Order: sequence, then structure tokens, then C-alpha cells
Amino acid sequence: MNATIVIILFYAACSFCCAVGIADPLSPAVTNAPLSPSSDVRLYDFKFDSAPIQVVAEFYGNVVGKEVIVPTNCFDAFTFAPGRNLTKDETVAMIEQNLKTAGLAMVHTNDRVELRRIARPNPEATDPELQQRMEDIRQRMLMVMSNRTHKAAHADAMDK
Repeated sequence: MNATIVIILFYAACSFCCAVGIADPLSPAVTNAPLSPSSDVRLYDFKFDSAPIQVVAEFYGNVVGKEVIVPTNCFDAFTFAPGRNLTKDETVAMIEQNLKTAGLAMVHTNDRVELRRIARPNPEATDPELQQRMEDIRQRMLMVMSNRTHKAAHADAMDK
């Protein structure tokens, strides 16, 4: 009796598959199984051209599935485009790198991401060549200001 039930179920499954257009229900090439998470093939196509931080944050939130909180004092604009469609991981990495470059850190919690300003390194403090150029510029500005003050004082003395 068990063999009869198995045969009937198999016949019913084959009849259903033929009715919906599946030629060989046992073929590994024909499957309706969902993709595993690691085989997510969704690609993201985006381009930001002077986009406000709020637009970038909203897009990022949609990609990662979280609400993104932007500081009220953040008015940055972003211009970047990948040049090709990116996977989710590539999209997240590109946006995070651009936010980091703009001096923003991301604090992730279970249901949201909070953007925070981070201190940017001062290049003058770490680059001796830049330090020297800045000192030269400062010295030239002091000389120009001193000359102007001297000329103005001399002109006042001549007027009297």
C-alpha cells in the first residue's frame, strides 16, 4: 500500500509539472529554489552629482536596510559614481569610504546607523614640506602688511 501512495504522489507531481510547463521535474537545471544569501545577485546602479548628505544617507539606508541618522550640522554634498553596477558589498564599501573621506564616522546599532563628525587630521602638523610652505606664506603676508602700514604712516607724515 505504501508503494501505491508513493506512485500516486509521484504521478500527481509529474502531472502538475507538465501542466505548468516543467518538462523534467527531477532535472537539476530546473528549480524554483530561492537563492542562498551568499548568492545575492542584486546590482546597484547609482550616481551622486553634488547630492546632499541626506540623499546619500537615504540611499545607504535602503541598501543596508536601516534608518540613517544625519547630524543637523552636516551640509556636505557628494559627487561620486562607480562607473558600473556594484554588488551590495561593493556599494556599501564605496559609500562608507566617501563618508569617511568627508569626515563622517558610522555608528551601527541593530536598527539604525548614526553618522557622526570625526576630527580630520591636520596635514600641516604631519607634512614638513607643507609646514615650510605655510611658514613662507605667513612671512610674506607679514612683510606685505608691514610695508602697507609703513607706506600709510609715511603718507600721513607727508600730509602733515
